[in-house]
Amino acid sequence: MNFTYYRCPNCGQMYYSATNLKGDQLICERCGATIVPITYEEFKNYIQEKTRSSNEEQRS
Repeated sequence: MNFTYYRCPNCGQMYYSATNLKGDQLICERCGATIVPITYEEFKNYIQEKTRSSNEEQRS
């Protein structure tokens, strides 16, 4: 199954969908901005960065 990944440029909220989103589906639920598609690599890097920073906070 292929997913399309999206990110809100305003608040950073991440989304993914098995179908292409359009219209009202492109509105961020957190802040109301329009979300934009990103590549899988960008999505993966964001998740790795968040996981890394979360792990560093737990060690402190």
